[in-house]
Amino acid sequence: MKRNKIKPLVIIGMSGGVDSSVSAYLLKKRGFDVEGVFIETWHPEGFPCSEKEDRRDAMRVAAHLDISLYVVDAVKQYKKYVADEMMREYKAGRTPNPDVLCNKFVKFETLFQIAKKLSADFVATGHYANLTIYRKVGNRSSLVLSEPKDRKKDQTYFLWAVPQNKLDEIIFPLENLTKKEVRAIAKKAGIPVADKKDSQGICFLGPLDLKKYLKLSIKERKGKVIDEKGKVIGTHNGVWFYTEGERHGFSVRQKEANNEPLYILRKEIDKNVLVVGPAKSLAREYVLKMSDVSLISENRLCNIQRDRVVYYTGDKTLFGGPIREIKCEARFRYRQPKQKVKLFKKGKNWFVSVKSPSPLARGQSAVFYKGKEVIGGGILDKII
Repeated sequence: MKRNKIKPLVIIGMSGGVDSSVSAYLLKKRGFDVEGVFIETWHPEGFPCSEKEDRRDAMRVAAHLDISLYVVDAVKQYKKYVADEMMREYKAGRTPNPDVLCNKFVKFETLFQIAKKLSADFVATGHYANLTIYRKVGNRSSLVLSEPKDRKKDQTYFLWAVPQNKLDEIIFPLENLTKKEVRAIAKKAGIPVADKKDSQGICFLGPLDLKKYLKLSIKERKGKVIDEKGKVIGTHNGVWFYTEGERHGFSVRQKEANNEPLYILRKEIDKNVLVVGPAKSLAREYVLKMSDVSLISENRLCNIQRDRVVYYTGDKTLFGGPIREIKCEARFRYRQPKQKVKLFKKGKNWFVSVKSPSPLARGQSAVFYKGKEVIGGGILDKII
């Protein structure tokens, strides 16, 4: 039964933190009818869990703002789409981003389901992100994800997989605020969690000893550490517990290290081998095939159609045309400075070419930008 609405209704995800709390306060101040949702998720036994405290804080804030708060069980969804998927990816030697999975399959999916049941107009979260209008073909317009005012808190990297066709139904109340301004608003409004520390770590799980967590399902297995020439110089406990670019957790004979730090350059999964080298070896040219690519408008973005193009790395020829190409910038990690890249399509497959100062890992999210605007993203699937 459709509710008789006087004000537009917004369903907001409330975590018990200051960002979502201030977001709810601002929405109500702007004249919306606001109802909150606290999402309960799966947590591994034997690890720290702050869910009870966070739920209590969300209830305190809801009472202070005089809004309803629904507590929703998303334990099965989180276990399936985030925790289990994360474990599968690490077992395959990949490096997934659980926050991207959480936003796509749990957080926003749950909010949209509740919004549908309550005949709500919008959903909202306390993410630091912006939504801007761009014109499509004809007079139709739509929203695209873009960077917020507070670049230090920018969370667009984690949001690229939220469906483009759902952006028109989302509100990010903090888009034009800095964290300092959010804290000030919370204190002035008397919000109970005004001084609460920001949550850290994985979405909903918080701080997590990742290697300890992986050991719940992945057994340690000694392997070789080799240098760039193939010489064995040390040992490690299993390639699944390491990520390209790391410099700790493996053992190297001191005389082989030449008194300089060594970093993981790549993982040879089938052989259970780590290849390491000095800092100067980290930077290289990468060409990577991608999966799960989502772009806001391929035809709008592909401003170059090349029929006779050869992509290569070093002396290795990779592709000839026809190729559709997009010159843009990308982030491969959260808060990483944007890098110039070439995003191109050969047949039905998408690839990205980049000269990166640090190693890239299969399973990472690549998020693409044109200026402040997020034009899409994808998963790094295979290094060519």
